[in-house]
Amino acid sequence: MQREEPRIGAPDLSEIDFRRGENRNIPAHRPGYNLWWQIAVGVFIALMAHSMVWGVYARWEANEAMKELNAEMAKEAAALERQMRAIQAQATHPTDNRPWPTSTRVPSPPLRDGERCIKGERFRRVENGWEHLPRQPC
Repeated sequence: MQREEPRIGAPDLSEIDFRRGENRNIPAHRPGYNLWWQIAVGVFIALMAHSMVWGVYARWEANEAMKELNAEMAKEAAALERQMRAIQAQATHPTDNRPWPTSTRVPSPPLRDGERCIKGERFRRVENGWEHLPRQPC
């Protein structure tokens, strides 16, 4: 086998294919075709669907809470009604005819020498003033 030496000369360009500046990986632009509009519409529809589902759930939960609250209020109203009827029955049919006690206050001892009663309070005269006696009302 003989070795071929490289030749310096004009290259043969007949087999070389030059591209025209087109990138074949990017699809051709069609008039009226905007991908960002499709993305925006898709996001809008997704958000609307999410809002509708969330609104239905919130309304259902509020209805359940109102039903529970109404049931508790009815139970409490019935209990109050029973208490009111019992109080009315006692008021119309007194069980005790004894008169109410007039006073539970113990009579106070009389004032001693040097004591005074001022606005219902007992005071004793001491050197240079008065001493308050709170446990001995007059």
